Amino acid sequence: MPTLTCHLLTRHSPELATIKALLKTQFPPAEQFPFWFLRWRARRPGIDFLTFSVGSQVVGTAYLITHHGVTLVLYLAVTAANQSHGYGRQMLAMLQDRYPGNRFTLNIETLDPQAPDNRQRERRRQFYLNNHYVPNGLTVIDSDIPYEVLVANGQVTLADYRAIYRQFAGPILYPLFKPALSTNAQR
Repeated sequence: MPTLTCHLLTRHSPELATIKALLKTQFPPAEQFPFWFLRWRARRPGIDFLTFSVGSQVVGTAYLITHHGVTLVLYLAVTAANQSHGYGRQMLAMLQDRYPGNRFTLNIETLDPQAPDNRQRERRRQFYLNNHYVPNGLTVIDSDIPYEVLVANGQVTLADYRAIYRQFAGPILYPLFKPALSTNAQR
């Protein structure tokens, strides 16, 4: 497999348009923050917007929020042309190396046999389970959509989760982004 590299996305990065398009195509509108907002918040300490490339070809991106040793993977996406080639697994391993000792958390849509994309949800969940993530018993409700919380390297509490979102949004915007959390997640 070709060597994957990782670097911070900045306002001068030539990949800006590619990353913006990638997020737009890989996540439903309800899960998308405005790209300008993501870039603006990435100027805050503890928030990293990363690009993964092979040579000059963009393979994927990750958006991470870290607070006191807990890292939320807000977005992890691999370009359509590069999916199923092991890049997602490699990206997760690189994140573990970049943030050694951190606990990781991320949200995935809950399984729902009635959902038209349930098979995709099952594959996504299995991908993370295969890469050392486990359910931690929390469900996040965002825009009336339930998300299962998965963790790696240890548990993440409700307080940790809220602190991460506070880090992302800041004190003024936090009430707008404050996630609804429950502890009765599907397993």
